[in-house]
Amino acid sequence: MGRKETPESLELMPQLPLHFRALVKPRSVAVIGASRTPGKVGHSVLSNILESGYQGRVYPVNPKEEEILGLRCYPKIEAIGEEVDLAIVAIPALAVPGVAEECGRAGVKGDRPLGGL
Repeated sequence: MGRKETPESLELMPQLPLHFRALVKPRSVAVIGASRTPGKVGHSVLSNILESGYQGRVYPVNPKEEEILGLRCYPKIEAIGEEVDLAIVAIPALAVPGVAEECGRAGVKGDRPLGGL
């Protein structure tokens, strides 16, 4: 049986590469493909982050929306203009490579595509 990691134990792991820490304990999260529509993956991901009590900054990204779940929505990751540790990518698979490139240009430390969309 493995040891369960806690936020406190993660603080004791300064030897982890920065990009890995950004995936494990991000200070900010962008949800690319965030949606206003209940039942869509982008809505579920965003609402779960907000309802979980996550204390970091959350940035919904969707070029068709101005606000989702009370948060300002950005047309693309590069428009955020602040440091993003983790991007959760909830868009169709064919669009993921282009968005991954945008994340790289924007300095996002890690991204996590959700498969099968």
